[in-house]
Amino acid sequence: MNIQKGGNCSKVEAFCHSLYFFSKKKKMLEVQNSTIKFHKLARELNRQNETSILNHLLSIFNVDYPFVCQVFDYYSSYPKIANLRCGIWYHDHFDATCYFKSTDGHSHFINFSLQRLNLHVALLAAEKGAVVIVDSTRKGKRFPDSFNKTIPIWCSVLNKSLNRYALHHSLPIKLEDTDLHLSSMVSKMEQDEIEQKLDSFVNKLLNSGIDLSKLYESISKPLRCLWIGTQSKDYPTNLSELSFTPIICVSASAPDYPTKTHSWHYIQGAGDDQESWCMGLTPSLFYANHSTLLQNLHDEEECKMKVMEIVQTTQSKSTPFLLKHQIQHASSAAVASIRTRETIRVGESSIWIAMYSPQEELNINKLEDIPWLQKLFCQFDCIVICCCKEQQIIYSEDKKKKVMKTIVKDSAKYKKSLEQEMNSILKFVKPNLYLANSQVAILCPTGNNESIAVALGILTYFYNSSDHSLIKEDELSSHASQLEKNDTTKHLVYIQSFIESGIPSKSLLKQINRVFLS
Repeated sequence: MNIQKGGNCSKVEAFCHSLYFFSKKKKMLEVQNSTIKFHKLARELNRQNETSILNHLLSIFNVDYPFVCQVFDYYSSYPKIANLRCGIWYHDHFDATCYFKSTDGHSHFINFSLQRLNLHVALLAAEKGAVVIVDSTRKGKRFPDSFNKTIPIWCSVLNKSLNRYALHHSLPIKLEDTDLHLSSMVSKMEQDEIEQKLDSFVNKLLNSGIDLSKLYESISKPLRCLWIGTQSKDYPTNLSELSFTPIICVSASAPDYPTKTHSWHYIQGAGDDQESWCMGLTPSLFYANHSTLLQNLHDEEECKMKVMEIVQTTQSKSTPFLLKHQIQHASSAAVASIRTRETIRVGESSIWIAMYSPQEELNINKLEDIPWLQKLFCQFDCIVICCCKEQQIIYSEDKKKKVMKTIVKDSAKYKKSLEQEMNSILKFVKPNLYLANSQVAILCPTGNNESIAVALGILTYFYNSSDHSLIKEDELSSHASQLEKNDTTKHLVYIQSFIESGIPSKSLLKQINRVFLS
């Protein structure tokens, strides 16, 4: 009996222990669930702060903009350049834009892009003695990779290429120091890895058909970076006395600025990834309306309402004519509503690039009734318009003028539009290319994306990549069968020597290659 009682007691004790541990486990799970919910809530709040348009605009205007103004005042005599797309948000006036991608400087993926040569930046620096480039980076870093590596690599490649150019043409060697000068943020191991690739980058550039004659004539000292951030204690002075031509890289955002600031959160690199927060607002619209937009404003919903009102009001009005340099540094969304007749010729070819407002396209049915088309017809017989809702060919009453509306558009919905329409476009423009004194205009909303891609396709098919002369009509088939990827690259470099901001998207370039090389 005693043994039995003891056995029952053991079972009761075991049950009690189980109940205790179950209760303890349940409490632990509740704590864990509460912790998970807390972290989820914290992540959601952080996401809301990161996508808040109010936080972005206040971070830019209250913190980053004053710092950039200070640097601009210090270097007032030198050209100010925004590195697209982020850098354009940090000041209300830039002399030009450039496009150096951070991804070209990512570790183990170092690249020298022929699509983003930015030769105009080197020319400006050579002619003016220096340039100031503005960009920013997300939290955790002082400078973006575009500043740490992409631009320094670009400087060294251009310097080495200019010396090779001089040797090839039996000209004096002007540049003594063509070594790679990276920022102090880059390790010695990574610098060694990059230096091993420089010669191949130089060969790549020189084989692209680039014309370095103007840069060689303008430059007297090698290009080299200087870095300025919010933590910089002083700024380089007496730039003209330096042994190199400074490319001053200004990182606009403050890595050490308190995140929580009064009633809003500071975002380092606030100008980045604008599609996720800007709601159609552009840098030019922001600076034109900042006083009314930010005055006594500390509420996200109120900010959104004001932004929507500004964007809608601007879209319903026509925008005055912009000069060429203004067009080049306007953002894509801003340019889309510009009504301008600025046209730029691609070298000595019959191809011109122009811009238009998408709202204007909707009314194209009878050419004689469209005033802005009539102005273009004073110069052009043949016009191709990208980003339309349908494909349509329209002739003037006398059949001497013609317009082709195309659905070519750089978007996911139209991801094969250029590939599908390129042959129709080539057939449409062909008679005018072989007609004396006839000129062809290609239009898109920005003047630097779809229209450039279409022009690249036309140049690739109808023009020689070595001297950019028009191929004889009876030799087109033979020419087309021998096309290589290097031909499209050479033509793109040629286009960019006249239209610096002409950088088609990777998707459009892939479509061009599939059309001519597959």
